[in-house]
Amino acid sequence: MKESTVRARNGLKTAYTGGQLAIDKIVKEMGFSTDVEKEFPPYFVDVYVYSIHAGIEYDGAHSFKKKDRERDNYLMEKYKLPIKRLEFFAPKEKVKEALIPFLKECALKSSRKQL
Repeated sequence: MKESTVRARNGLKTAYTGGQLAIDKIVKEMGFSTDVEKEFPPYFVDVYVYSIHAGIEYDGAHSFKKKDRERDNYLMEKYKLPIKRLEFFAPKEKVKEALIPFLKECALKSSRKQL
């Protein structure tokens, strides 16, 4: 396993998932700087987009909607971090289609904060 695909989490090495890496690549191709498995204690966000302060979560096959909603609400309240959730096995075109409006909205809000 490549060192770039591993991150220490709670003192343990954890491999990034294929979904995280695929989403990270798509967002970078769209011109954004990202970090995979960015920590926002007590949680980690799958893909964090620095320039617009936004998070993207890859919902795997075992996603729990109620817990996910509670987690997203916490991240918004504590860190003002909007989260976009993407479905398991979404094709690349669908991922981009879902991300474009979210990233545009976050970029617009981010630019308003800087004015």
